[in-house]
Amino acid sequence: MPGVSFDRAAEYYDATRGYAPGSAEGIRDAIVAYTGLGNDARMLELGVGTGRIALPFIRAGYNFTGIDLSQAMMDRLLAQLAPDPARARYRFELRQGDVSALPFADAAFDLVLSVHVVHLVDDWQAMLREAHRVLRPGGALVLGHDSAPGDGRPIAGEQVPEAIQVRDRWLRLREELGFARPRGRSNLWGSDQQISAFLGSLGAHVEEVALAPFERPPLTPREMRERLSQRMYSADWALSDEQHADMLGRLDAWFTQHVVAPDSAAASKGQFRALVARWS
Repeated sequence: MPGVSFDRAAEYYDATRGYAPGSAEGIRDAIVAYTGLGNDARMLELGVGTGRIALPFIRAGYNFTGIDLSQAMMDRLLAQLAPDPARARYRFELRQGDVSALPFADAAFDLVLSVHVVHLVDDWQAMLREAHRVLRPGGALVLGHDSAPGDGRPIAGEQVPEAIQVRDRWLRLREELGFARPRGRSNLWGSDQQISAFLGSLGAHVEEVALAPFERPPLTPREMRERLSQRMYSADWALSDEQHADMLGRLDAWFTQHVVAPDSAAASKGQFRALVARWS
């Protein structure tokens, strides 16, 4: 399988994964600083989606190519660029395709970037081999992910917004009920040791780094509960109606007992981390 298409999420993806103003630009600048990417370098993003990561690069004038299974997601990216006065001067290309069978020549890019994608791809080894193939010698592969409470990172002992506690409780319910690993995907995050080991077997020098802090827009616990009820996160798409209803009932029982301010909005913060692989 090539991966999971996000066609159904195109209209709301940015609401669930978007950053507060300034965060995406900070991530861009950190990637550029860490990799030494020049403005004329060629860059490829695997799983470009709606442009959550790509837009700051495109608007800063980088030579940028993106590929994604979902044309609907890339259409959202194009819609965001359409009103830009400098749109005609941007250097970018979008391709619909499979990240495990890239339609690009060998050694075509100076940097390959992928954020929150490896866990969605069943044949993740093919994806990484392809990323290596299209990188020029001396180029870098950056596998990024948001490290934040509620994204699978434990929150015990941390002061986090109640909306994030709701998401964390949902993830714990998934584990308790045996639904934590959806089929048809690797379920491996960028920091997984299997990924580092595989990149090493391809001859890469691999480092795990914290690149930049980020912030997400304010959200209430009730809004988070509504997202979960609407299956706005891809890990819930394979649940049967009965499984989803059971989880929602359990969540609501917990919500009633533990959420103090269901309509109080708060921003959440995290760290953008990455595995960076280089080949000499």
